[in-house]
Amino acid sequence: MHGDALKVRTRAPARDGRANAAAVRVLARYLGLPVSGVVLRSGLSSRRKTVLVSGLSLDATESRLSAAVGGSAHGPAQD
Repeated sequence: MHGDALKVRTRAPARDGRANAAAVRVLARYLGLPVSGVVLRSGLSSRRKTVLVSGLSLDATESRLSAAVGGSAHGPAQD
């Protein structure tokens, strides 16, 4: 975690939406949601993104993300 943000790294290139799609997949995996449950709301061409998570409460989302990044010094696995 970086303040109020979560840093997600991907191996996907930042072109044709590949990195954005990879970031959504990583978040969905760690939240235990289908990819359709995580939608990129803003920041398509920016390093800072805003996502909409459907199907989980805010508390559950924060808990799952904290558990995911708590087990690794580098945060969630890369996609």
